[in-house]
Amino acid sequence: MNTHAALSWQQRALVIGLCMLVDQATKLLAARYLSSLQSALYLDGVIRLVHARNSGMFSSLGAGLSPVVKFWLFTFGVSLGSIGLLYYLLVGVGVSR
Repeated sequence: MNTHAALSWQQRALVIGLCMLVDQATKLLAARYLSSLQSALYLDGVIRLVHARNSGMFSSLGAGLSPVVKFWLFTFGVSLGSIGLLYYLLVGVGVSR
């Protein structure tokens, strides 16, 4: 029997927002402080921070598309998908508890 109360949509939105904020903050910090370093070692090399950029498949996904198509696909399309996912997470459509 589950005795924990389900999170309200406000709590879910707060958690999602905090995750997005921490994600963007760590990316900013990494770009600012690690990009000029080869690597940063801590605890006698137990922890190593290295700045790496992923130039893999996703970066070249729209390489052959025109700038207008890229804009609509990667700005509008991804925004629409994110809003749909956020709605699903917050409202829990069809989720039985």
